Amino acid sequence: MDKLKIFCLIFITFFTTLLAQYPYLSENTYEHELVKFYLNRNEYDLAISVVDSLNFQPAYQDSMQYFKALAYIGKKEWETASDILAKIITNTNIQGLRVLALKQYNQTIKNIEPATAIEKISSIITQSESDSLNHDLLFMISEIYEQNNLYKEANDIYRTLLKDSLYTDSLKVMKKIAANEILLKDYKEANNYLDRMLAQQDSLYQKDALFFSYIANYSLENYPKAKKMLIELYQKYPEHEEKKQILRSLAQIYEKEEQYIISWYFWQQLQNIADPEEKSKIKDKINNIRKKIGNANNLPDQFQNLQPVWEE
Repeated sequence: MDKLKIFCLIFITFFTTLLAQYPYLSENTYEHELVKFYLNRNEYDLAISVVDSLNFQPAYQDSMQYFKALAYIGKKEWETASDILAKIITNTNIQGLRVLALKQYNQTIKNIEPATAIEKISSIITQSESDSLNHDLLFMISEIYEQNNLYKEANDIYRTLLKDSLYTDSLKVMKKIAANEILLKDYKEANNYLDRMLAQQDSLYQKDALFFSYIANYSLENYPKAKKMLIELYQKYPEHEEKKQILRSLAQIYEKEEQYIISWYFWQQLQNIADPEEKSKIKDKINNIRKKIGNANNLPDQFQNLQPVWEE
């Protein structure tokens, strides 16, 4: 069997896998499938050589350059990959390809030295006339600032986006600002944005807004408001990823209020899901509450937060 037949058999074997792994482009020319084949085998230099050596129809140039960028990503040559993707983002007329290139660019650019990355993104912004694209690129710069703990600088950009009447995802930006203000320990400023988010009752962001609001208000020792956020989290999101912290904070707040019975209840709830090494510490907490109940005089009504549940 000659080499051509062997190659054809191998190509057919991988064809279905290739379409599943690279479903994002509709072109199925020989050149496209050959590059996909090499990418699938992690033979990145061969993929690049195909793109550089073959002639393509103009309509396929951008998509082949996209594959070339993927090859450089595989080689971890981040700057080269990001430069190719940047050209696609600014020049292609294929909207679907621009979306894919932008997604890859967002991941790739963050592997470059921060100052260089920001310079490269800013260069695209100066060339672009698309408000939507520029919003995405500004968001990338903010995330690079965040990765380098420059939360104030990130928030400066987020606030710029909020002021832009053409920017539509304001809740996403407010969540980012609030989280960064918490990291900067400016809890009052964080609360300003969180209150605006909670007022809109948007289910997509409600869980995070409630949790951040609890953190901000607990840090400000505004325990009534923190408790309100925690109770809503406890009731609406029973499988919350921070359930242990929610239970612990509820137990602590009610203990501060001398509501020992309900505090005991939340400590017990926490003990039920605690790790073995945590259980003994929680047991000590419960024993301490029991002593407080036995020794205290003139306690506030211990049943004001409790309701009976009648079994049928």
